[in-house]
Amino acid sequence: MAACVLEPNRPRIGSTILGHLVVGFVVGVGLVAGFKYFSDKRSKWRLQKIAGIHLLSLADEFDFKRLCKESYPSHISFLTFEKVRWVNEILEKIWPFVVEATEKPGKEWLGPVVEFYRPTRISSLTVEKFHLGKAAPHIDGIRVQSLRKSQVHLDMDFKWGSEGDVVLNAAIMGSNVSIQLKDLSFYATIRLIFQLSDQIPCISAYVVAVLPDPKYRIDYNLKVGGGNTAAIPGLGDMIEDLVHSCITDMLEWPRRLIFPIGDTPMNVTSDLELKPQGKLTVTVVRANDLKNMETIGISDPYVVLYVRVLFKKKTRVIHHNLNPEWNDPDSVFHFDVEDTETQTLVLQSSRFYDFLVLAIFTGQRRGTFWNR
Repeated sequence: MAACVLEPNRPRIGSTILGHLVVGFVVGVGLVAGFKYFSDKRSKWRLQKIAGIHLLSLADEFDFKRLCKESYPSHISFLTFEKVRWVNEILEKIWPFVVEATEKPGKEWLGPVVEFYRPTRISSLTVEKFHLGKAAPHIDGIRVQSLRKSQVHLDMDFKWGSEGDVVLNAAIMGSNVSIQLKDLSFYATIRLIFQLSDQIPCISAYVVAVLPDPKYRIDYNLKVGGGNTAAIPGLGDMIEDLVHSCITDMLEWPRRLIFPIGDTPMNVTSDLELKPQGKLTVTVVRANDLKNMETIGISDPYVVLYVRVLFKKKTRVIHHNLNPEWNDPDSVFHFDVEDTETQTLVLQSSRFYDFLVLAIFTGQRRGTFWNR
């Protein structure tokens, strides 16, 4: 009887290598195809994005407003500032003459202004010295636009930091105090509006205003009689309020200064003046969960509100109450609105956590108002 020996199956080396090659080829092709698919998709998306950005860059303000409709952001501008290095070089040359020429007229012009905006706690306020300093202003850029027929609007990105010297004489609490303002700085966009005419010099009047801008600020140091403002309680706040009131109420847009040229007819300058567009009626209703600001006792809340800083209104004081309620005829206030695009309703209160104010605007169009 013959013996039979069974040997185990041995894998064929050739077929194994071939199988691995096939699998690797399939996986490689799959990876390449997937990479190409996602690469093409990403390239297509990027091309669409570039095309969209290009089309958006070609759109004008009208197209953008039509696209956004009611959600159009009011802060967006399609205008760019052009660099004007040559203007700054001219300013550097003529600035010493400007400083000398404005000392006396500036003092005469500023005197009635500070007296008009004088805080009530200061009995009198006069200007003793007016000097702009040696540092010339710097204009970062200029943009020109025509927003109305027969007018040219020139906006200047204006920066000025100077060691100017302005000295005020104030009568406070029965004593005369000398207040020195130094290290003045001014950062804003200044708007010049030229009213065009068909007669030489082709400009009948021009307007100067300061556009509202986050970069706008005024820094200054105060010296009182050789000491500091701490010697008189609240003096620093009063001077700060004076400077703020002068700038915002006289120059900040829509407020403006109008300068006629030559024998300009009155109807031309009247067209440049602000005209009321409507009336805002505000009712202060109540406040909830106020923060107690007193160390001993309970706060006495009230609200100060205004559209123009010169015409501030104030509610009655409600004593010892962190949930005050006004909502009476004495808490209804009326404000004239001259520009619904830029003017705002400002509320100043003792840190309201929750409060209710009803505002109704009647005029040519709806405006936007908010509190801060």
